[in-house]
Amino acid sequence: MERKANPKQRSVRSPTQPRGDRAKRDSLKIANILVPLDFSRPSLKALEYALPLAKRFGAKLHLVHAFDCDYPTSTFSAMPLPIPEAEIASRAKRRLQDVAKKYAIALTPENCHVVKGRAYHVICQLARKLETDLIVTTTRGYTGLRHVLLGSTAERIVQHAPCGVLVVREHEREFVRATDGAAKSKSAIRVEKILVPLDFSGCSVVGLESAVRFAQVWGAKLVTFNCVPLQTFAMYGEYGGRDSTALTNYAQKAAREQMNEVATNLNSQDIVIEGVIELGAPAQAICDYARDNEVDFIVTATHGSTGLTHVLVGSTAEHIVRYAHCPVLVMPSYAREGKS
Repeated sequence: MERKANPKQRSVRSPTQPRGDRAKRDSLKIANILVPLDFSRPSLKALEYALPLAKRFGAKLHLVHAFDCDYPTSTFSAMPLPIPEAEIASRAKRRLQDVAKKYAIALTPENCHVVKGRAYHVICQLARKLETDLIVTTTRGYTGLRHVLLGSTAERIVQHAPCGVLVVREHEREFVRATDGAAKSKSAIRVEKILVPLDFSGCSVVGLESAVRFAQVWGAKLVTFNCVPLQTFAMYGEYGGRDSTALTNYAQKAAREQMNEVATNLNSQDIVIEGVIELGAPAQAICDYARDNEVDFIVTATHGSTGLTHVLVGSTAEHIVRYAHCPVLVMPSYAREGKS
C-alpha cells in the first residue's frame, strides 16, 4: 500500500509543555456512563475502561443487563417459561451487584438496570432515558457470513445509540493500564496517540471535535488521517478518456490542501497535530496505520447508513469497530432522538 504523510506537521506544543488551563482540559463533559454486561469475561473488560473514565470525569456509572425470551414456535410461545421472567430479572440484578462488589463499585439501586428485549434496542432506549453521555461495551469481533447475517450487539449499539460508544475487546492494545501492580479496577488512563479519520465531510468533523477534546484532556498527539480510495473509472461519461493515475494524484493534492486547512484551523488548540494521507481502502488503511504506529485509540463518526446497503456493505465506522487492534470511540453524526 502506498503511504504518503503530509509534509506539514504542525506541532502546536511540545509534549513537555503544559496542557493549558483546567477549564480547557475539562471542556469535555461526561456525566453518565452506561456499561452493558452479559457476565461473560469479555464483557467485563468494559468495566476496566469505564471505571477510570468515570473517575476522571466524575461521571455516574450505570450497569445494565439485557435478557430476551425467544420462543421457537407458536406452540412453545403459549407455554410458561421454566423460569419466570421476574426470577430471571432478580437473578440478573443480584449478579450485577456481585460484579459491582468485585470491582469495588458503590452501586445504588437506581444505577443497576435489568431490561428485557433485544439487547441493542433496550440498551439504546435506556441510554436515551438516562441521558447517557457514553456507552462502554465490548465486541468479540465476529466476521464472515455469520456476522453478515446476524451482526453483533456492539455494532448495532453503534448504529442506534444516542451518544458516543466506546468499543473495546480482549487481546488488543490497551490505553487503560494497571499502575504499580494495582488491580485493573484501579487502573489509570494512559493515552499518547489518538487517530481520527477524516473525509472532510460534516460527519467526520463530529469525530474530529471529540478527538480534539480527548487529546486536550490527556495531552495526547492527534493524528488526522485521510485515505484516498483507489478508484476504477469507466471509459465513458464524465471521467471518460482520463488517466486514472492523474485523477488519483489530483485527489491526493486536494486532500493535502484540505488537511492543511484543518491543521490551520486547529492551530490555536493546545495539542500536537500530525496530518497523514494514504491511498487504499479507508477502513483497512485506518486499522493498518493504527496498528503499525502504536495508536492508543481511534475516534470516528458514523454516517448512519441503513437498509439493504448497510446490511451488505456496512459503514467505515463499523468496519473499524470490527477490525481495529485498539479501542474505538464512535460518535453519532446526527441527532437520534426517537430512534432506537
